[in-house]
Amino acid sequence: AAKKLLEEKGWTLGGDGVYTKGGTRAQFALGFKTLDRRAKTHQLVAQKCKEAGIQIDAAQSDGFNADQLPASAFDAALFAWVGGLTKSSAYQNYQTKEKGGNANYNLYSNADVDRIWGEANSNLDFAARTKQLNEVDKLMAADMHSIPLFQLPDFSAQDANIGVMGADGKVGDLTYLNFEGGPTYNMYAWVKR
Repeated sequence: AAKKLLEEKGWTLGGDGVYTKGGTRAQFALGFKTLDRRAKTHQLVAQKCKEAGIQIDAAQSDGFNADQLPASAFDAALFAWVGGLTKSSAYQNYQTKEKGGNANYNLYSNADVDRIWGEANSNLDFAARTKQLNEVDKLMAADMHSIPLFQLPDFSAQDANIGVMGADGKVGDLTYLNFEGGPTYNMYAWVKR
């Protein structure tokens, strides 16, 4: 299907198995920090892209995350953001860099995303804010500026005999505060029921 799409757009498969169009090869470097799992991901991506006539070169570096990534010095990047508990905490990852997006490494820019997300971050109406953030998701998905490969799995379980003492003195259920706090973020308040 990828080859069909490239050919429909005027790309020609060369004798070396890589497509070209107007003197441009379907070839780019995938930058990543020198880590075994990143190297293996690059190998998988490169293998699948080769089947589609696209050459992916490795651009690994020990200092990739510290140097090339923040300088936006890459064709494509393989890295992970560690997000916060709220969608608003990711705003600087996508906000136009000149307007404050200090973690916007791929230099993504969409004026509507900046405006709507900025408004949502100061909106105290939960339903309206949720609607705004869903609109932001739709706009970013349509722009397809970033492709998540996966989300780390998370799992938590609890014993019904253990609860958490609330400020009101009542024992409630344990809650999970994702990867930032984990299941034991408030263990100091746990009690046996």
